[in-house]
Amino acid sequence: QSRVGRCNVQRLAATATANPTEQNTMVSSRAILSAISMVTASAETSSPTTSPTQAPWDLKFSNMSFGYLIDSAEELVLNFEKGKGRDFDFQLYAGSCETKPRVAIDMEYTKTNSTVNSDKPSMEGLIVKYDFNKTLLGGSNIWNKNTSMVELCQITQLVIPDPLMVITEDIRDIDIDFDMNVAFSIGVGLAPATITAANDTTDLASYVEAYQCEGMGTSNLTADLAPNSELHLCIKSKSTDVEIQSLNTMVIK
Repeated sequence: QSRVGRCNVQRLAATATANPTEQNTMVSSRAILSAISMVTASAETSSPTTSPTQAPWDLKFSNMSFGYLIDSAEELVLNFEKGKGRDFDFQLYAGSCETKPRVAIDMEYTKTNSTVNSDKPSMEGLIVKYDFNKTLLGGSNIWNKNTSMVELCQITQLVIPDPLMVITEDIRDIDIDFDMNVAFSIGVGLAPATITAANDTTDLASYVEAYQCEGMGTSNLTADLAPNSELHLCIKSKSTDVEIQSLNTMVIK
């Protein structure tokens, strides 16, 4: 294209010497048109630019689990699915979410979070975990002694951090029912006792131990029970987190 341009300029100069002003105008016009053609051709042949994928502001609750075992690391675990890379915040309060103003928890606890990949490219999993000081739970404001339930309010938000703006919010009441019944079985002549959970709900089975003994405060007996002898059964708590107040009923099979 540059060689053609030079030829045109030279030819115009040779045939239009009588009017230099008109010659300059025609050359300038041709140069501008040539530049526009080059820019247009370049734009038509360049590769299209791919626009970045925007993560949605979706926040979806997946499931929750609560474990009150003697060796549990985190008692409360909540799983969410959210827009990938979106900033988030979460808080836990005592009692119902309907309570205004919301009540801070008056016992010691720690909270952690992590994100995991999702099968959806624009989403990711959010895992929120809480670890409570089990020794303090019975005297805290999250424990309802009338219903034997833990009552909590979980608020999870997707936010724009600066300035802070809440875009999506999940407000969730959490009620956890405690099964105070502990089922265990002990075979006469078998030591130590075999302890099993009453059901799959949250219970205190892992805190209670039962074994054959000779009386209050005695150790576990390993010898078989002689015929027509009395069976002494000792039941105790294995942790200071749980105290046994009374044994209401017992069925011998």
